[in-house]
Amino acid sequence: MIDLAEDIWSLPLPFTLLGCNIGTTTTIVRSPAGVALISPGPLTDANVREILDLGPVTLLIAPNKMHHLYLKEAITHFPEARVLLAPGLAEKRPDLAGHEALPQPLDSWGLEQKLIRGLPDLNETAFFHTPSGTLLLTDLAFHFPEHSHLPTRLFLFLNGALGRFGPTRMLKRVFLKERELFQTDMDDVLRWPIRNVVVGHGQEILGDGLEKMREAFSAV
Repeated sequence: MIDLAEDIWSLPLPFTLLGCNIGTTTTIVRSPAGVALISPGPLTDANVREILDLGPVTLLIAPNKMHHLYLKEAITHFPEARVLLAPGLAEKRPDLAGHEALPQPLDSWGLEQKLIRGLPDLNETAFFHTPSGTLLLTDLAFHFPEHSHLPTRLFLFLNGALGRFGPTRMLKRVFLKERELFQTDMDDVLRWPIRNVVVGHGQEILGDGLEKMREAFSAV
């Protein structure tokens, strides 16, 4: 668990896609309302104990239509938690029907949110933790300065995601359907006073987050 600032942590977890070790990140936010997990990943029993040491888990968030594989497992670990789903995820996963869809008020956790339109197969919500100035992304950007695993390095290179921070070729060429809507919403994201950035795959950025976001998304 990586301490990003007061009451916010990132938890890197293993995740393999097509034999590539791209990992995944769960973000943990604590407030008087309890502990929130954004994009719950494959939590071990030790992870669960570490999280519960922070306080009761009262909120689980699936931030887009792709990051849902471990949500049912998280619900089992934290059965009292409220569950929020990306728009359209309940239709994709009928077994998750009955839970609420984003957006929902999250002021109790210090979280602002923005659904990024133009990506209908992703429907990702970006979150901003105002107390720490931390932007929480999932698949909107990757950040792999390097990678030691050759097949993963090749995958990242072909996806335009090796040695840089920013959106992948897959996001721009496969998921992006309405560029104008996308850019309008990303312009709103870039109005937040971003210091840090957490991504769903790769290393977090600590400091200079707004400048790096502007550079990364200037030519999408």
